[in-house]
Amino acid sequence: MAHALGTSVITASLYGVTSPGDVFTSVAPTFVVNTTADDLSFTAGKTNLREAILAANAYPGHTVTFDPAVFATAKKITLTLGQLELSDASGAETIKGPKAGVTVSGDNASRVFEVDAGVTASLSGLTVSGGSAVKGAGLYNLGTLTLAGCTVSGNSASVNGGGVYSRCTATLTNCTVSGNSASVDGGGGMSQFGGTSTMTLTNCTVSGNSAAYGGGVFTNGGATTTLANCTVSGNSAGVGGGLDNSGALNASNCTIGKNQAVSEGGGIATTSGSVTLTNVTVNKNQAISSAIAQGGAIYSANTLVTLTNCTINANQATGSTAQGGGIYAYECTVDMQNVAVNANEADGTILAQGGGIYAYQTTVDMRNSTVNGNQANGATAQGGGIHAYQTTVDMKNSTVNGNRADGTVLGQGGGIYGDSTTVLIFMNSTVKGNKATTSGNDILL
Repeated sequence: MAHALGTSVITASLYGVTSPGDVFTSVAPTFVVNTTADDLSFTAGKTNLREAILAANAYPGHTVTFDPAVFATAKKITLTLGQLELSDASGAETIKGPKAGVTVSGDNASRVFEVDAGVTASLSGLTVSGGSAVKGAGLYNLGTLTLAGCTVSGNSASVNGGGVYSRCTATLTNCTVSGNSASVDGGGGMSQFGGTSTMTLTNCTVSGNSAAYGGGVFTNGGATTTLANCTVSGNSAGVGGGLDNSGALNASNCTIGKNQAVSEGGGIATTSGSVTLTNVTVNKNQAISSAIAQGGAIYSANTLVTLTNCTINANQATGSTAQGGGIYAYECTVDMQNVAVNANEADGTILAQGGGIYAYQTTVDMRNSTVNGNQANGATAQGGGIHAYQTTVDMKNSTVNGNRADGTVLGQGGGIYGDSTTVLIFMNSTVKGNKATTSGNDILL
């Protein structure tokens, strides 16, 4: 609850007799942190971060800052009394880190920050690390959270959102989310849940995080995630090495590279909703399994996938069965405009299908796009460029060139492999220069 500041006169009245007035003056506490201690001693002349946040919760509209003399060099604040909770919903709460930087650590014993429902909080210039919790070990957000110039690293959740867990609105600008983990569920770096929740990342790096689903970012329950000018790299998960989506995932001018999944979606896995990528490079991601590996770059099921001015390059699906070195699509609509799906591989010890694209019960609409130099390698290899089963592929001004289906027992459809129900539509397009070890160098239906 907010408290009023200033001077008041307090009197008491009983049976018409009024006491002399007593003067009471309420003075705002300091909001300048000048010690790295974490306690509630309220020592004269000393204010720690916990005390400053408690003051900001009580007196809205103030900014918590750091004494430039005390924090002239980078410092670390280790929490000993549990998480720091921002709870005032009546005004914005702001914490502005020092120029030299400050790390706020949960010491692997507690969450670092919680933003309560209805709270608008802005944090800048902080490193949030060493958090430990079931969800949101670094930051747990139920309000409106803005992070600018922050690093969220080395936090661990037993279930969701090692770095950040959000159920409302989160906006990150010029931030790094790295080295976080979520053991059981999703979002080693960041996890978002709920149909009305949104997460927006601009000029951010999400790297080296791990989880069961969505090593870097996990979007669930119909939530919306938007990335602009971001790098998502070196993350790992069982499904969705870089990102896992069951909501709306939008990315522009981003690089999604060198992520790894155990089974599905080395770069991105999406099982519902939509994925829209514009000017995005998805390269050198891997789906690696001892059994079935699907979608070295992108795994999609029951999803609208829209790719514009994108490069899907040098990704790999590797397993006993490998499907879709570049893209795996099941019951999807895939719209490709000016997209290059090149130099991807499906490597299956038993079965390899779709070095570039594997599509099952899907519509693939290609405009001004290329599927070139991809390979399906295995005992049985089908569709070096595209494997299309019960699928329509509509190509305009596009090429499927220089792909290979290299099967040690059977190699079919170097360019395109399809079944009797596959529909191929070509306009100003070419399928040539492809190779298959058994039959159908360019096309086999």
